[in-house]
Amino acid sequence: MPKQYSDNDLKHAIASVRRGHLSMSKAAKEFCIPRTTLHDHVNYPDLRTKTGPPKQLSEEDTQAFVNFSMYCAAQHLPLSRERAHCFILDIVKRSEKPCLFNMEHGPSDEWFRKLEAEHHAIRFRTARNEDRSRTTMSNKKVMDEFFLFWAAQLEKHGVTAKPAQIFNCDETGWCGKEESKVKIIAPRTGPVKQRRVLTADHVTALLCVSADGKTTPPCIIYKESFPHRTYREGVPGSWLFAVSDTGYVNTEIFCQWFLRGFIPNCGKERPVVLLMDNHDSHISLPLIQAARANDIVLVGLPSHTTHLLQPLDVHINGPLKQKVSKMCNNLGFLRPDALDQTSPSSIKEAFRLSGIFPVDRKQIPDAELVPPTIDVSLPQDTEPIRSCHACGSFIGDNPLVKRGLVPRHLWDILVPPPMPAAPIKKPSAKIVATGRVISSDDILESLKAAERKVAAETCAKEREEKRKQRLEHEAERLSKRQRREHEKREKDLERENLRCERQTFGRLADKKYTCGLCGIRARVNDENKGMVWVAEDCKRSGWYHFSCLSESEQMSLQESLDTGSG
Repeated sequence: MPKQYSDNDLKHAIASVRRGHLSMSKAAKEFCIPRTTLHDHVNYPDLRTKTGPPKQLSEEDTQAFVNFSMYCAAQHLPLSRERAHCFILDIVKRSEKPCLFNMEHGPSDEWFRKLEAEHHAIRFRTARNEDRSRTTMSNKKVMDEFFLFWAAQLEKHGVTAKPAQIFNCDETGWCGKEESKVKIIAPRTGPVKQRRVLTADHVTALLCVSADGKTTPPCIIYKESFPHRTYREGVPGSWLFAVSDTGYVNTEIFCQWFLRGFIPNCGKERPVVLLMDNHDSHISLPLIQAARANDIVLVGLPSHTTHLLQPLDVHINGPLKQKVSKMCNNLGFLRPDALDQTSPSSIKEAFRLSGIFPVDRKQIPDAELVPPTIDVSLPQDTEPIRSCHACGSFIGDNPLVKRGLVPRHLWDILVPPPMPAAPIKKPSAKIVATGRVISSDDILESLKAAERKVAAETCAKEREEKRKQRLEHEAERLSKRQRREHEKREKDLERENLRCERQTFGRLADKKYTCGLCGIRARVNDENKGMVWVAEDCKRSGWYHFSCLSESEQMSLQESLDTGSG
């Protein structure tokens, strides 16, 4: 167990006992020092003991490990217990001292507890995952630039001291997979299950609050269809309901909420400042035109900073989800009015914690921001810090050695984690690095230009489609014309062949004069050309070419003709 007293407490207790101000027991109780420990130090002045981790690591090496751990945590790449084991074992091997640790498992939990007790700057905690984009944008420069911009906008429009005219809107949602943390009565043994009480599909709530603690009617967005006929029961008539293919907000729904839900309920005082993120669904030409017509200033947050700067994200959406889930568990089903669970004091606190109203940059703690990877404020005669563009590893000496955080003999063990350089690519137009006025003239003109471009592209596409259809129609007509011409040529050729055949072989005879063997029809001038036809006999019926008969039949027929019986 870590000690509950400091070195100064021990010194004061020893002095009190030696001067007779307190007895041994009373001094031990007052300064929270074990009586045996105080007794040893009073009676044995030369006793020198040091609490904390075993002396496996020197003070210098221990402090270097602590500095390295704090540096990695500041870069949002904290050390896990397993990684810490590896670094410490490498340090022990480098020191060439007899190892007091289990080389397979590393330092014990007790060793780490003593390390925490001695170095109060570090502690084993559970880290929350953070998107890489948020990590990139969560830096001091972005925060400083935004707060200067935000203060200038409030002063420009004269609402610095008018919280009723400062609003923030955002979406939150439920997918039906949220787990309840409320304990229920159940059998002592066996599994405990609970029927899902939230919707099976995604539901989005578009919320809006003002800095004076008020809320505007929300818009509930369901996926594909409304849940049932009674979903409006017990809900104020000013609430809006919508349906989208995905259950998320889109440009059309957001614009309708702005026209029907926000403008009628944001008060009569003007101008009004509406703070929101730069999502594509929040930026459209009809929305900006309506905002300018009603003297409403739309202000967009820097990309990937809503977890720090958006009041609804900072202090409202998270607790609201828990309250809704708890209410659903109590009722057994989801009602839209469960969303009305946010108090005015919570809303005001959300604006304060995010530094939006009153404007206060100090509300964003530096611990939430990512410092520069390496401090560049080094002496001029120091070799510049370079890193590999491919893997991010530092080239040359360890930069933490130059900063004095790591001793020279550990330069190749306590090495900063690689920081790969971002690939060089065209900047994305969707990444907004600073705050901006969405309802400004520039964005309005850009949207109009984009609309004109889309219209021109649509017209060009339609013209291209018509041109393709015309070409296809012309190609089809040409194909039909060529087919008709081909058929005409074939017919003409057939007639010409027939005419030549008639001139050469004569006109066809009656159909009954068709050879029963070869199928060729007789012609009127066959006899003139020496072609002999024979009529039916006892063996065959019909007419035949003499040449088509077999030799026996020809001989029989010839004998018959010679004797005059044919």
